[in-house]
Amino acid sequence: MISNYFTLQALTREAAPLIDGAAIRVVFSQEKDELGIVFEGDTPGLIFSCRPDESVFYLHPALARAKRNSADLFQGAWGHHVRSLSLDPADRVVSLQLDDGRSIDGLMFGTAANVLLLEPDRTIERAFRNDRTLRGTIFQARQGEAVYDFALLLELPATQPQAPAASAVRRLYPPLGATLTEEAFFRAGLSPAALAGTLEGNALERLAASLQTMLIEAQHPAPRVYESPDGRPVAFSIVPLRHMMRLAERLFTRTHEAVRFFVARERATSALKDRKLAAVTRLRQQLERIQRTLDAVRTEAVGASRVLEYEQNGMALMANLQDLHQGDDEAHIVLESSPLRIKLDPRLSPVKNAQRYFEKAKRARSAAVQTAERIQELEGQLLSGHALLGIVEEVTSTEDLRKVMKDQAGSLAAFGIGAKGQPEQFPFRRFVVDGGFEVWAGKSSRNNDELTLHHAKPNDLWFHARGASGSHVILRTGSGSGEPGKKAKEQAAAIAAYYSKMRTSGLVPVAMTERRYVRKPKGSEPGSVTLERERVIFVKPQLPAAHADKS
Repeated sequence: MISNYFTLQALTREAAPLIDGAAIRVVFSQEKDELGIVFEGDTPGLIFSCRPDESVFYLHPALARAKRNSADLFQGAWGHHVRSLSLDPADRVVSLQLDDGRSIDGLMFGTAANVLLLEPDRTIERAFRNDRTLRGTIFQARQGEAVYDFALLLELPATQPQAPAASAVRRLYPPLGATLTEEAFFRAGLSPAALAGTLEGNALERLAASLQTMLIEAQHPAPRVYESPDGRPVAFSIVPLRHMMRLAERLFTRTHEAVRFFVARERATSALKDRKLAAVTRLRQQLERIQRTLDAVRTEAVGASRVLEYEQNGMALMANLQDLHQGDDEAHIVLESSPLRIKLDPRLSPVKNAQRYFEKAKRARSAAVQTAERIQELEGQLLSGHALLGIVEEVTSTEDLRKVMKDQAGSLAAFGIGAKGQPEQFPFRRFVVDGGFEVWAGKSSRNNDELTLHHAKPNDLWFHARGASGSHVILRTGSGSGEPGKKAKEQAAAIAAYYSKMRTSGLVPVAMTERRYVRKPKGSEPGSVTLERERVIFVKPQLPAAHADKS
């Protein structure tokens, strides 16, 4: 009930004697949806919060304006004195009357919360929010006064029989709000979800009695904050809430102090949620990427495990050279009564075909070792990442999160998460192509230079659409299993074509070379390079299937 009418009433009564007669030094904003007023002398500052979940105002004894990232507001009110502070008798409108007849009105209306600088005739001179739309219009506050006619409560079963009882009561007495309405039903021993038509006379009398008692209590505020076992603020109230008696209760002597505490703790909790969510989201994204890479490497491992097959083919060909001829596209050989069919390159001699299989066996043996090491590395990353994810997900306080970020700094950094718990923005577009290889693409001319000159290794493969401006693209040769295959190279080239001015073309010529052959001429424009040697690949501009939704 931090935005409740009775809370605003208590805040107004406490603040009025402190700021009456005070001169406004400056009005400014340095937090989203928050307006601050600093007064001359020792008068505490005043904050209007227009956030939907905390439309409230409160005194701040040490309100200071930051040197940066703040904006001047309501300059016409600077230097004027506050004549009085009051709360509208019928609505949640807090008004600072100034010495020249103007006023600063805080409209504590939830999603429609605002602060207005009003002329004596109620014309809006300036508005904190939606200034262009509201400036020059007339602000009309609700007329009348809040009335609590309990005779109307006794008529609810007849006037609104099918309405939930709590909703019907709130419509009768809007200043109550949700929290006090729920408390009234709890004290009366009634269910807020019950239909109004089911309430009997005695039940309505009990409800009326509890409401009357709470209205009296609200005129003698005893501010308190209810907290969950982990210290999270759950509710604010100026009266005891018996329906929250199982929660820890923190009592305060002044309402402004309680509101300030609740707002600070609520925002700290919200900030914790944001930081924790950012870290958890980043970890999950990285784990998904590692799993995709691991799946691709395991697929490649099938090919890397064909060492014996290649060696057998090579030896079989060498043992049967007399039966083979250049131009054959297949050899039929019987080994110990088992027929063996071996594909041949008709352009090569029988000996050359045998040598080709021995070379395949050699490459496969080397790739098998590298693949096994890569699989072990990726599995270790997955294990570490899931352990970190579990630790972060268990965090329940800002202090715990800070400790986790400090204790696990090295491990978290490996997943792109900095010491403050915020994901470090990876500077390039990142993809995984055939074989589990990573491909990085620049985002701008200067970013292209950063990628090519400072992040690419000499033996990485470099790609760029030929004859058109676009991204520098790097295929990181050490990030997958063995050497990048034809498909991986074509996918990297397709990425370069996609992020170029020729994206809409059918086929795009893309230059490919090793990073070692890319030079940056002295004094050249950002992104401009020269190549010492290149190979041109014609590809269709597209992203790998797993990234097809990227732009």
